[in-house]
Amino acid sequence: MLHRRMGGTAAHRGQLRHILAAGSRRTVHLQVMPMGCDKHPAMEGSFTRLPPKGRQEQL
Repeated sequence: MLHRRMGGTAAHRGQLRHILAAGSRRTVHLQVMPMGCDKHPAMEGSFTRLPPKGRQEQL
């Protein structure tokens, strides 16, 4: 996502801003895969986000 644009320039810029905002949270740990990595299970699968028990999900 950092180098592969999804959507137009404005959409890509918004995605990157969202990543930066999420990464600034103390409960978030971002990891970036090297460009030389050909495949990763997350590239072909889906994710399910689960909010912590008793708390609302924050996007």
